[in-house]
Amino acid sequence: MNADLPAKLLAELPFLFPGKAQQVVQNIDAIWLQGSTVVAAFEVENTTSIYSGLLRMSDLVSLMPNISFPMFIVAPEARRTAVRDEVTRPTFAALEPPLQRKCGYIASEELQRKRATLGDDMLRHTRPGFINDLAEHF
Repeated sequence: MNADLPAKLLAELPFLFPGKAQQVVQNIDAIWLQGSTVVAAFEVENTTSIYSGLLRMSDLVSLMPNISFPMFIVAPEARRTAVRDEVTRPTFAALEPPLQRKCGYIASEELQRKRATLGDDMLRHTRPGFINDLAEHF
């Protein structure tokens, strides 16, 4: 681990999936781990293409159809409609299960409001259910 990183951040992602799935997961913006188990995956799309983040999620679901952890697009509230329009595209709807059921949307402003309300200890005490409750599924 890099000494410059906070104790909770890994300098390098551990081996989680076989073959191409590991390559895909390495390009996802944030992976929440508990030990070596993936709890959730996040693509943060403040200004970049929403489609590219969803494509990485779609690739992972296609390569590992039995994954059970939730995935999220985190984007500003102003991009909510764009996230909905992209995640419900026919190419993502054709997956089994459809990507919109596996990948939720979290407004970055709502995440910031929750962090401000709960204080800096939020991350240490956050559980997966908290994130799932923030997410919207289309």
